Amino acid sequence: MFTESQRALFSYWNGHETVAADPDRIRRRLFKALQGEDLDGLMTKIRGPANPDALEPHERQMVDVLVFEAEEKLLEAIYFAFDSHALDGHGQGMMEREAFKAYRDWCEFMADLKKKDESLPTGSTLSEQGPDSQAA
Repeated sequence: MFTESQRALFSYWNGHETVAADPDRIRRRLFKALQGEDLDGLMTKIRGPANPDALEPHERQMVDVLVFEAEEKLLEAIYFAFDSHALDGHGQGMMEREAFKAYRDWCEFMADLKKKDESLPTGSTLSEQGPDSQAA
C-alpha cells in the first residue's frame, strides 16, 4: 500500500482545464524530452549573463540566440511532459507563461514531496524553480 505522499497527484492548468497527473510520469517524460540535456546548464542559458550590459553588441546577439534556443528546448520538454502543446490559432493549448508556471509549480510540488518522503525519486536539478523571469 502506498503512503498518502506517494499517492499525491499534481494538478495544473493545461490551457483548457485543470487536470491531475502522476508527478513521476511528468518527471520521466521531462527527462525523456530533454534527451540527456543538463537542466542546470539549460537554466543557466535561459537566465543569461549576470551583467548583459557589459557585453559587446555582437556578444549580446549571440547570448540572445542561446537564450531563445534554451527556452524553446525547455518549452517543448514542458509541453511533452505535461501532455499539452503551445497555444494555437484556435486558442487551444498552453501559453508560455502557463507552461513555465506549471513547471515551476511541479518543481515546488516535487520538492515538498521530497521533504515529506525521502524515498521519492526526484532529480536534484528538478527541485530548482523554473525560469525566474518567465511566468508572471
